[in-house]
Amino acid sequence: MCPIRRHETQIGLSSCVRQADGLPNVEGQPVGKGRAGVYWGWKAKSPGILLTATKSASAAKLERRAAVDGTPEICDKKYDLYAKFSKDVRAVQPHQVLAINRGESHKVLTVKLVLPPQLEPGLKNFCESCLRNMGVKMQGQTMQLVRDSIEDAYTRLLEPHLFRSIRSQLTKEAEKESVSVFRSNLRQLLLMPPVRGHAVLGIDPGFKHGCKLAAVSANGSLLQHAVISPHNGNKVQAANVLRQMVLTHNRLGEEADAKCRQCEVEEKMKKMMVAQSELLIRIAKLETALATEQEKTRPMGERLKSVEEALAKLNKEAAYGENSREPATRTVEKEEQASLEKTGLAGSTVARPSFSEILLLERSGFLQAFHALNAMRSCDLVALGNGTACRETEAFLSELISKGCFEPIKLKYCTVEESGVSIYSVTKDAEAELPGLDPNIRSAGAAAGSCESHVFEEKKEREKGVKHDVTESLLKSALEGVVVECVSFVGVDINVCPELTLRKVSGLNAGTARNIVEWRTTNGPFRNRQQLLNVKRLGSKAFEQCAGFVKVFPQTASGAKPAGESTGQKKTTQPTKAAKGSSKDDSFNPLDMTVIHPESYTLAEIFISHLGLDKEAIGKPQFIEKVRQETAKYGVNHFVNLLGGSIATMQLIVDALQHSVEYDIRSEQHQPLFKSGVLSLDEVHAGLELTGKVKNCTNFGAFVDIGVGTDGLIHVSQMNGQTIALGDRVTVRVLNIERSRGRIGLRLLSKG
Repeated sequence: MCPIRRHETQIGLSSCVRQADGLPNVEGQPVGKGRAGVYWGWKAKSPGILLTATKSASAAKLERRAAVDGTPEICDKKYDLYAKFSKDVRAVQPHQVLAINRGESHKVLTVKLVLPPQLEPGLKNFCESCLRNMGVKMQGQTMQLVRDSIEDAYTRLLEPHLFRSIRSQLTKEAEKESVSVFRSNLRQLLLMPPVRGHAVLGIDPGFKHGCKLAAVSANGSLLQHAVISPHNGNKVQAANVLRQMVLTHNRLGEEADAKCRQCEVEEKMKKMMVAQSELLIRIAKLETALATEQEKTRPMGERLKSVEEALAKLNKEAAYGENSREPATRTVEKEEQASLEKTGLAGSTVARPSFSEILLLERSGFLQAFHALNAMRSCDLVALGNGTACRETEAFLSELISKGCFEPIKLKYCTVEESGVSIYSVTKDAEAELPGLDPNIRSAGAAAGSCESHVFEEKKEREKGVKHDVTESLLKSALEGVVVECVSFVGVDINVCPELTLRKVSGLNAGTARNIVEWRTTNGPFRNRQQLLNVKRLGSKAFEQCAGFVKVFPQTASGAKPAGESTGQKKTTQPTKAAKGSSKDDSFNPLDMTVIHPESYTLAEIFISHLGLDKEAIGKPQFIEKVRQETAKYGVNHFVNLLGGSIATMQLIVDALQHSVEYDIRSEQHQPLFKSGVLSLDEVHAGLELTGKVKNCTNFGAFVDIGVGTDGLIHVSQMNGQTIALGDRVTVRVLNIERSRGRIGLRLLSKG
């Protein structure tokens, strides 16, 4: 008996037959794993490699079960378009590739590549020629072994590798295009003009846990928050809470309220001090104008005596208030109520002045100031998140507005993107910005904040909440640049800008942003840009990059507390070591309010002096008008030849000085579209013309919010050769409606 060798016990080596069967497998390894074959196959894909998608077996099984049981279909209808998809890989659009990939990952679609018949023999011949070039002799049994090896390599290695390579290349190209489109959309979104001077009520809608409300003042501070449940049978209570927050609690903040109340008292006292002389003249004129012919025949002494008695009565009431008033008649009460309604105090919790005070205020001109004050203190805008229960909450809000629930406030609302905000609300940055609050409340507050300033709110981790089908690292690296670009375009107030936004300023990072916040917490607000050099680890190079993008305003440099900083944060008393080139000068420089870089201050001051102006007047109408007149008369080149500097630098100085200090590049864009009512999909029909706002732009068209809860699509073939961008207001005509699928086809009529 022959001894059993070790290799004969291994599978494939126990007999000559098995060894012969395994040779093609071994010989096919270098053929199948070589790059040449795959490259040839990918290069030869042009003549008709098809990308096909069909409904998966599991999805088809669910549909059949639903048809038998009579239950609603579980599968997502949005993939029905790709249930019988077949297209040449050269003609597949990027959005189609990503949609098919999503359907495959959700196990709704089965995706395959169909190769043309001529590709397989061509690829095998190419591999055979490669082996010949390597010195393999094609004779006898070697020829058969080589062909068997190529056949095995093609079936087991080359074809799957080719499929993966083609799919991977299609996905990379689609992701690249998707990131490019989304980058453009995000830039438009971040540069949308903010809503200034308004307190905004943010609503994060929901069913199970209710709708979260957050009132945000005009300067971005959180005033109050609440939770209502209008979709759980508590509509009356929800309406009362909503009305209370709109009419009473949406103030500019405690500090602003105290200042407003102080201004009221001072103004009232000032007016009442001159009331005697003023009222004497006004009442005399009024008495003269209203007197009949019979009254005019009365002696002047009697007429003046009547006026003096009326004046004494009014002065007595004004001095002693409500306690000195005689019982009012119905006519007086009606006049009082009408006056209170004019001032906006009817039904509010603010202390109501007496009727005589109202008369005094009307005669003294204070009523107009009070109207302006009431308009400032009121909340007339609502930012509604577009997440779960958005449509139902919008209908509820629209119903309250139509019934006059918020009178005398003319409430309007708009929908804001919620995807990135919701994810940001559970991050550590959100906890640091709004400590101790529920994430849902933070989400509602961020929704209101995004309405007030998109560039400072929408950037919050937005890339993680959108485009889950795109590689996160690719998306983040591509979008980081556009966020920095937009923040730099707008500029930031160094004394109120939160740390998260400071990180996005060119030249700054997380460390230097944190050090800036710590410095202003310890030393107070920055008085000028040069004080940035006192910040730890902020050197001359970083200062050179960021100085033109940070601004210092006298309003916030006088002692305002930075927004977003914790009130409980302790100040450190240890002095920080001054950096090289640091400045101890704390005087305010008006040029710090502009986008002019400190390196160009000397040239800017020479230019201002040449025009006979004072830099202390920067931003004032006379200053702006003078700069515009002189530059229009002589041109920028004239001042370059006369004063020096480059054309680009002088142009920057001129542009900065001929705008007000509040000028914002975002003001050139379209304002957010606010609504007071809502349509239903049943009210929409073909031929109807509507006004809407572009919500998203893609390669195949644009989606438009027309106020019916479902965005309509303007296909590229229906744009009439016009180009639109995210945020544009457009007028469209409804072409077709698929109510079962929730689709609306639109045609672009005009924009703007």
